Amino acid sequence: MPDRASGWKKNKRRLSLFHVQSAIFSLRYVTDTFSDDRMNNLATESEHGKRAGWILVAGLVGILLMWTTGFTIGRSSDLALLLGRFHPSLVHFPIGILVFAIALDGWSRFRSEKMLEQGVVLAFLVGTWATILSVAVGLHLETGGGYDLSTIRLHKIFGFSLAALGTLAYLMKSGFFQGHKNSKSFSGVAAGILICIILGGHFGGDMTYQEGYLTRYAPDGVRNLMGLPPKKDLGKISLSDPSAAGVYAVLVDPIFQHRCVTCHNSKTHEGGLSLENSTDILAGGKDGEVVVSGRSDRSELVRRIWLPLNHADHMPPESRRQVTIAEAALIRWWIDQGASFEQEIGEASITPEIEAILEGLSIGDIRHGIFAIDVFDPDSTELTTLTRSGLRVSRLSETENYLHVICPRASSCLTAEATDAMEAISQNIAWLDLGESVVSSTSLSFISRLTHMTRLHLDQTDVSDEALDYVGELQFLEYLNLYGTSITDEGLTRLEGIESLRSLFIWQTHTTAQGIERLQRALPNLDINTGQSSN
Repeated sequence: MPDRASGWKKNKRRLSLFHVQSAIFSLRYVTDTFSDDRMNNLATESEHGKRAGWILVAGLVGILLMWTTGFTIGRSSDLALLLGRFHPSLVHFPIGILVFAIALDGWSRFRSEKMLEQGVVLAFLVGTWATILSVAVGLHLETGGGYDLSTIRLHKIFGFSLAALGTLAYLMKSGFFQGHKNSKSFSGVAAGILICIILGGHFGGDMTYQEGYLTRYAPDGVRNLMGLPPKKDLGKISLSDPSAAGVYAVLVDPIFQHRCVTCHNSKTHEGGLSLENSTDILAGGKDGEVVVSGRSDRSELVRRIWLPLNHADHMPPESRRQVTIAEAALIRWWIDQGASFEQEIGEASITPEIEAILEGLSIGDIRHGIFAIDVFDPDSTELTTLTRSGLRVSRLSETENYLHVICPRASSCLTAEATDAMEAISQNIAWLDLGESVVSSTSLSFISRLTHMTRLHLDQTDVSDEALDYVGELQFLEYLNLYGTSITDEGLTRLEGIESLRSLFIWQTHTTAQGIERLQRALPNLDINTGQSSN
C-alpha cells in the first residue's frame, strides 16, 4: 500500500502544476484572439475566450480542492514552504490588475471602443489567474503553521472569494452570460472584488505585521464608528478592579493565545505541546515539562523564548510574530511567582520591572500585599508614646497609613510602654528596624502580632533561634536581616512557612550549608545572602 504522506505530496505537486499549465493555456487562447486575422471579431464573443473561461473555472475548483483537502497545518515540506515564500510577492500583482480592470471597464462605458472592451477581458483574465496562483502558493505558506487560526481563515475566505468574483467578472465580460456585460449585476461583482481586496489585505496585514494593521492609524472618529477604542487606548488593559484580576488570565494567557496557540493547541500540539489551557501547560510536551513552578531559569518555555532569533530551538519561529521583551518578562515573572492559574495581581510580589510594564499597560492602581488591605489611620497618642520611647516613626508615603519604625543604634527602645503602643497600632507597622539596638529574643514576643510587617531588621542584635518562633508567624514578611546574630540551622527551619519571604541576610551566623540548602528547597523564591560569593 503506497505511503499516504507521499500521496499527499504528489497530489500537491499535480495541483500546482495544473494551475501553471491552465494559466498558460488560458492566456494563449485569448492572446491568439488578439494576434491573428480574426481581430475584427470581439474577443468577448470568441470561442477562444469561452475556452479560457472554462479553464479558469477549473483553476478555481483546483484551489478549492487544495483548501478543503490537501493543505492542512503540519503537512509541511521544504518544497511547500519554498513555494509559499512567493505569496507576499505574488499577492500584490492581482490586486493592481483587477483594480485596473474595473477602472478600464468604467472608462469603456464612456468610450465604446473594441480595444477597450478587449483590454477589460484580458485584464480580468490575467488578474484572476494571478489571484488563483497567489491563493495556491498562500496555501503552501500556511503549511508552515504559526498563524492565528481565525485570522488566516478570514484571509483565505476573502482570497478565494476574490478569485471566484474575478472568474465571474471574466465570464460576464467574455460573453458567457449574454446581456450581462454592463449590467447592474456586474457592478455588484466589481464592488465585491474591491471589498475582498480591502478586507483580504487587512487580515493579511494582521498576520504579517500586527493585529489591527489596517485600522491602527485610523482617525478616532472612524474608529468610533467601527466600535474600536481610541488610539490613545491601544495596547492598554481596562479593568474595574486591577488588584483582583488574575495574573495568568489577564497577563499571561493572552500572550499564549496571540503568539503560541496557533501551533501549540489541542489539535496540532507541535512538539507534543499545547498552551491552550492550564491542563495542557502542566502536561508539558514530548520532552517533558516546560514550566517549572517558581523557577523560570529551569523552565524550557522561557529558555526557548530567550534563545537567539536564528537558533533552531527559538520560539516562536523566526518567520512568526515574536514575543516582545515585556511579554517575555511577564511570562518569566508569572513562573517565578509559582505559575499559579488562580493568583490575583494584588497577591503577587511585583518587582520594579513588572511595575513599569503594568504601568505601560495602564492597568490602573494595583494594590498588592498589605497595600490591598485597608487600615485605619494610626492613633496619634500611640505615635507620641513611641517617639517618647526613643523610636523614630514615619509614614511609608503620604497616601498610606503604614509606618516605618526605627530604633536608633545602641538604644534600648523596647520598653513595656513602647511594645504596648506598637501592639495597639500593630496593623499599621510595615517596616521595623531594630538593627544594632539593645534587644533580646525574649523581648520580641510582640512581633508576632505585627501581622502586616514586610521588612524586619534584627542584624547585630542579641537574638537567637527563639526569636524566629515569633518571626515565623509574619505571613507578609518579605525582607529579614539576621546578619551578625547567633541563629542556627534550627532557627532557619522556623522560617520555612513564610512563603512571602524574598530576601534573607545571614552573614556571620551559626548556620551551615546544609541548613541553608534545606531552607532554599522549602522557599525556592528566596534569595539567601550569606556574604559569600556564589562563584
